[in-house]
Amino acid sequence: MSASIVIAYLMRTEKLSVKDALASLRQSSNVSPNQGFLKQLELFEKMNFKVDRSSPIFKRFRLKALGYIYSQDKKFDRLKLRADPEKSNSGGDTSTYQCKKCRRVVLLQEQVMNHTPGEADLEFSAMFANMNGDVQNKNHGGEQQQKQCTSVFVEPMSWMNGVEDGVSQGKLMCPNCNARLGSFDWSGSYCSYGSKIVPAFQFQLSRVDVLTVKDEAKKKFKKNKK
Repeated sequence: MSASIVIAYLMRTEKLSVKDALASLRQSSNVSPNQGFLKQLELFEKMNFKVDRSSPIFKRFRLKALGYIYSQDKKFDRLKLRADPEKSNSGGDTSTYQCKKCRRVVLLQEQVMNHTPGEADLEFSAMFANMNGDVQNKNHGGEQQQKQCTSVFVEPMSWMNGVEDGVSQGKLMCPNCNARLGSFDWSGSYCSYGSKIVPAFQFQLSRVDVLTVKDEAKKKFKKNKK
């Protein structure tokens, strides 16, 4: 049996850290797990010993992994893209992002990738060190920062038709009215604060309307009242 699987089992059942689980296993067996697997086990530990696909940590790891695969082969599996929010049943308990021009739902809040404006996206950099583009920050503390980031970074979704094998960057267009919503770049892009996110699927907030759950409830109430 793989040493990594045994370590994961010990972590899950005994609530041990990666370090402690590895030390426990080495008491009975001389093992040296692959460093890549150990990094993934550290991720498992951060998610409280479970694979939580809704966790921001998991989503960042998943996006980094997709970017790393693309940087190696210039290909990606479209089945790994998130479902089209317009066609999915989710969204009732989360804010939605709609195309400002035609009101088509293009994004759910749960598909937004959290980033800290003004800070480099260094998480998992040791695991994906060979990805295209340096992960860095354009600003160096001396510049006055804006009050609010003007864009959001998101998970790649199935409606993003411009995202294809061999295409490293391009525009993100509304699938309904073809209005431009943002851009993508597998080697990364900067937010308005100067933080580089790799890979980047970026919406400009000026091109979408954000409807909260409360807004949606009011909208449905007015519609039913008519």
